[in-house]
Amino acid sequence: EDAKAAEGVGGSDPVYENGPCIYFLGTAAMLAGLPSFLHCLAYLFLTASCERGSEQASMPGAYVQDTDLWFQLILTGFMMIHTLLRYHAHMSHDLRTGHIQKCVYPIRLQGNERCLVIRCGLGLWLNGLGCELVDGGKVTGEDDWGGERRPRDGLWTIENAKRAGTSARARVEVEAKEATNLDMREECVDVVLNTCYEQNNEPAYYLQLCEMNRVLKPGGKLVLILPMAEPSMGGDVLEELGYTKIKSYSFFTGYLMTKVLVGFKAMDAEQQHAAHGHGAKGGINVTDSDWNNQSPATKLGVHILTGFLSFVGIYASALWTLYLYFEWNKFDSPTSHQAESRFNSAILAPLALWSAVGFMLVWFEMKQRPKWTVRRVGIIKLWGLYVLQWVGGALLWASLKGAIQMALSSSGNAAQTVGGIVMVVPAAAWVVVMGKIRVFYTMKAWRPQFGTRPPGAEGRLKRLVESDEFNLLIIVFIPVSYTHLRAHETPEHLVCRLLLEKKKKNKTNKTK
Repeated sequence: EDAKAAEGVGGSDPVYENGPCIYFLGTAAMLAGLPSFLHCLAYLFLTASCERGSEQASMPGAYVQDTDLWFQLILTGFMMIHTLLRYHAHMSHDLRTGHIQKCVYPIRLQGNERCLVIRCGLGLWLNGLGCELVDGGKVTGEDDWGGERRPRDGLWTIENAKRAGTSARARVEVEAKEATNLDMREECVDVVLNTCYEQNNEPAYYLQLCEMNRVLKPGGKLVLILPMAEPSMGGDVLEELGYTKIKSYSFFTGYLMTKVLVGFKAMDAEQQHAAHGHGAKGGINVTDSDWNNQSPATKLGVHILTGFLSFVGIYASALWTLYLYFEWNKFDSPTSHQAESRFNSAILAPLALWSAVGFMLVWFEMKQRPKWTVRRVGIIKLWGLYVLQWVGGALLWASLKGAIQMALSSSGNAAQTVGGIVMVVPAAAWVVVMGKIRVFYTMKAWRPQFGTRPPGAEGRLKRLVESDEFNLLIIVFIPVSYTHLRAHETPEHLVCRLLLEKKKKNKTNKTK
């Protein structure tokens, strides 16, 4: 039936996965509107509780300030526009194809390699690799077809390979395999590419990397496709597996943004291929009762405790609001500022609201995780790590926004709103850093020695200096030659872009 459906679709372009679905759009809208809902709820409650002329008469206004209103409108609008632009970018066949061609360039394919694509789906990345191959090359797509995630088989992938011209250039195969347990012999492929990332299941992802390492030939290339902003410890795992020359590249095509991590397997890597034990799985052992324990009782226990912890967090935010209700005038300073720019209105009231938002985000994140991963790490420990990430980020932003609001009390709402939006940057940086720390300590539940750098590993500072982001920053301020950039294996398209930006800057300076 899938073959007939594939043949019956008109047009010559491949048909790949669409962009964000309706569920994703609905979830984005819900999360964007959550702070507004809490603002309205607090205002209605306080309006009914605070009598006119009382000490707390100005308290309801602290929860519905003009700056908060504009920020909520901007936040909701940004999330919706961001989601729609992502959807449009993923719907454009030419844009996605051009972006994939950029991303596969750092792999430096010779054309006759045997390539393996993990979780290939309908073949977007499979065709991206296949277009770089010639006669003698082979690309195999792997996915868990037939399961809940992909109920269809791989016939659509084969059809898309024909439409993209990949089948005419190289041999294309698809196989139904589980990524954490590839049924393939050792050291049989030259390039292996993984299109997925952690997605709240770190141990399963790293088992995929260990299986990729097992089937990769010494001297071969292991490629990870990662989103730009998501925390990942993929580079650290590759270092522990003995990979050398680990390079990170960032690519932007319109609204498509991708990070590509390329590692070279060491030539003396045979000792890592034990059939059982430490070397086979990189020291990550998930073969225990938790891996397959999906009974309703255990799920219910995780849901109850997670819900209880989230309730405790939101209850603490409510108690903070109640404390402010009785001690409102105690923090009503400096009196020379307008009422909404004083300490109680600008900082303390937003702290109560945004901490509640953070606790709800923690509950949402915990709900998305497989329950066995929550049990293995520890519900309280994992909840605490998420609290540091999301509640900490929310409190940091509320504090910085309030400080800016007090400092710009005489500048009007527009300046205060812009200052609050700028303060999103350090708060977002906090969320990213804490997210990486969370991933790190989550992995240590399976691999206690995780993070210990192997002897001879490339320094983190060196990897940072050779990254695309660092080169893009340096070229704007320091004269850098083409030879220097190529010595660090910077892609040609990035070299040209950097040099053009430098040339444009020099012309502007001469004009001045």
